[in-house]
Amino acid sequence: ELRQFNGGGQGNVGIIDRRFSGSNVTVTVKNYGDAPATRSLELGGVTRQVQLDAGDVATETLPVPTGGGRISLSQGDDLPTDNTLYVAAPEDASVDVLVLTTDENQFLTTALSVIPEVSLTVDNPPTTVSRKYDVIIYSNVTPDRL
Repeated sequence: ELRQFNGGGQGNVGIIDRRFSGSNVTVTVKNYGDAPATRSLELGGVTRQVQLDAGDVATETLPVPTGGGRISLSQGDDLPTDNTLYVAAPEDASVDVLVLTTDENQFLTTALSVIPEVSLTVDNPPTTVSRKYDVIIYSNVTPDRL
C-alpha cells in the first residue's frame, strides 16, 4: 500500500490492487486525498466510472481482452505512477485436454467438461497423441495398452 510522507500527494487517487477471476480482473482504487474524486478506469475499450469519497477504497471489474492490455486511471494527479497497471492474458484462453483411458471415468470427464475454458477430447489407447493438446491425462490405462 502507498503511504504518504512529509506532505504532498494530497490529490492522489491510485490503483492499489488487482485480482483475476476467469477472464475478468477486479481493480481496487484508493483516494488518498481529502476531497471526493471521480475517476475512470479503462481497459481494452471498456470504461468504468469510480466515485470515491476522501480516503475511500472502491473496486471495479473489467473484462480482460485477449492478449491482455493496460488498465489506466483517468485524470492525472500528484502521482501518475499508480495510475497504470498492465495485465497479461493468453491469445487463446482455451485449454485443450486429452483424456486417454481404457475405462472411462465419468466423474473425471464430467468435471472437466463443465469448465468453460476446457476443450475436452476422450480417446482410447493405443492412439497417436497430437502436439495440439495442452494437457494429457492417463486415466485407468493398463500398461499393455500404451
